Amino acid sequence: MTVEFAGFKRRLTAYCIDFLPILFVVAWVFYTFFGFDEVLARYRVDDPDARASFIATRTTIRNVAVLVYLVYAAAAESSAARGTLGKQLMGIAVVGPGGGRVSWPVAIQRNLLKPLSGAVCGLGYLAILWSPERRAWHDRIADTWVVQTAGPAGHQTEVRADSANLPAGPPARPPADYS
Repeated sequence: MTVEFAGFKRRLTAYCIDFLPILFVVAWVFYTFFGFDEVLARYRVDDPDARASFIATRTTIRNVAVLVYLVYAAAAESSAARGTLGKQLMGIAVVGPGGGRVSWPVAIQRNLLKPLSGAVCGLGYLAILWSPERRAWHDRIADTWVVQTAGPAGHQTEVRADSANLPAGPPARPPADYS
């Protein structure tokens, strides 16, 4: 049995399922408890200072939402579920070499590297489209794969090291020659 790698659309849909509720909750918290309602009301008036305040607060909301998402994603990907709720709903999981569960440090590394994949006009994410293993830059650096765990009718498939077309572990490195 070979593993099917998750494509761009499944991964993007899983991200939207996960990130949008987090963004709305963080925005609601800022609106309700941190005065974003006043900032928003002043923004509607033609005042440059109000616009600057709105942009600064909006940026803070986005940054907090991204931080919450990165911690949530790392915790979910290193758990027995091997993925966030969005990934589970889309029938995909994050795995390490040989199809095993990723550790907390690897999940943190993978998620902290996601901005790198988006940095150059999203080229690191677009790499999923032409990579044979459907890997983004953060997957390559963290030595992870995103694989399908559900077939066409939602039938669950198990990813095992002995049946996967994944490397069994990190590639062997030749000894350094310092002569």
